[in-house]
Amino acid sequence: MADIPEDDPNFDTIDFAVQLTTAWLSNPNTRASETDVLAFLKDMHGAVDQLSRAEPDVKSADVANEYTPAVSVRKSLASKDHIISMIDGKPYKTLRRHLAGHGLTRRSAWAASRV
Repeated sequence: MADIPEDDPNFDTIDFAVQLTTAWLSNPNTRASETDVLAFLKDMHGAVDQLSRAEPDVKSADVANEYTPAVSVRKSLASKDHIISMIDGKPYKTLRRHLAGHGLTRRSAWAASRV
């Protein structure tokens, strides 16, 4: 399956939508009627057409890369009774569930703090 080219004026959104619909139908667990397939193809074409015309939002990408921790590392580890989360600034005895709720593991949080 082809990727969406960034600035190709010859990009055919209909062909790409057909490729995506074909990939969806190739899943053996997909059971769809003729009307479902046509509705999916129409929705897929609308989405691909909208994405191919959209301007990239550079400002939101820059904001996502800038992360300011809630507390400093020193303050986070200052107490022997609890650890203060750098995500929300709240004290926790253990961070396992808290990190999982944010889609992280202890290892990924450690790796992110090392950067």
